[in-house]
Formats: sequence, C-alpha cells, structure tokens
Amino acid sequence: MADDKRERGARRMEDVCGTPAPPAGYGRFVDLTVEHLFGEIWDNPALAVRDRRLVVLGILAALGDESNLGAHMAQALKRRDVTPEQLDEIVVTVAHYAGWPRSTHAHAAAGAAKTAYAEATKKG
Repeated sequence: MADDKRERGARRMEDVCGTPAPPAGYGRFVDLTVEHLFGEIWDNPALAVRDRRLVVLGILAALGDESNLGAHMAQALKRRDVTPEQLDEIVVTVAHYAGWPRSTHAHAAAGAAKTAYAEATKKG
C-alpha cells in the first residue's frame, strides 16, 4: 500500500513540478511530500490538477514565495494548465486581494515563466 502511494505520489510530483521525486527514504519531510501532498492531495480527483494549480498559484503569490511560484508558473504553462494571458490575470487578481507589493513578485515570476515558455515553444 505504501509503495503504491509512493509511486502515485512520485508520478504526480513529476507531472505537477516537472522534476522527478527524490528516492524513498530521503527523509521524513520528503517522504511526506511525495506520499501525502502529491500521492493523496494532488492526486485526489475531487479537483483537477489545473484547479489545484490555480489555488496554489494564488497562495504562493499572496505569500510572496518567489522560488516555488516561479516553478509552478513555468510548469503550469508547460502543462498548458494556464495560458500566458491567464497567468497575467492571476497576477492582477492577486494584486487586488493580497496587495500590490506581493503581486510585483508574482508579476516578475510570470514574466520569466512566459519568456521561458515562449522560447521553448519556438524550439518545438
């Protein structure tokens, strides 16, 4: 059962984050992240990955979590969870609910993610 949860979590983590999950036994925090956050929360069909992504982008932007926000924005574009225009609208919405200072970081992260996405789509 735990192996199944680990495998589901590892697959979903790679799908959501774009990076492979660390091996099992890497530490309790990492194991919980893979097995619980990705194996149970992100893999729960009650919300589609895109829906969870929108929630997470809003939360990370509101918190000013630049490193995770940029990674989630880039992967959201890559997976086509959002369009570049929708990413801009997320930033505008965050500005009005969480404040302009928080949204400046989100705006910068969105710009970097959109630039990387545009370059990647030009290459094929």
